[in-house]
Amino acid sequence: MSLLIGFFIVAGAFMYTGRLAKLTEAKENLAAYQQQYDELIAKQEYYRNEISKLENEDYIAKLAREKYFKSEEGEILFKLPKEQE
Repeated sequence: MSLLIGFFIVAGAFMYTGRLAKLTEAKENLAAYQQQYDELIAKQEYYRNEISKLENEDYIAKLAREKYFKSEEGEILFKLPKEQE
């Protein structure tokens, strides 16, 4: 009888440690997925903000002048070298 009880105790301990390892792994995965989710939410907010800006004609004109050197009538553009620190 005591041999049977000992067997159940040992078997229970093995099952407990196996489940504990799986739980720990699941918590680590959850933390990694939460970090990825937070990064994606930040990207989504950035792109929504960019979309909102691109709906503004003044912003588009400013962007075209800065990046593509498009000038307004009577404007002269000069490209200055970037400052080195």
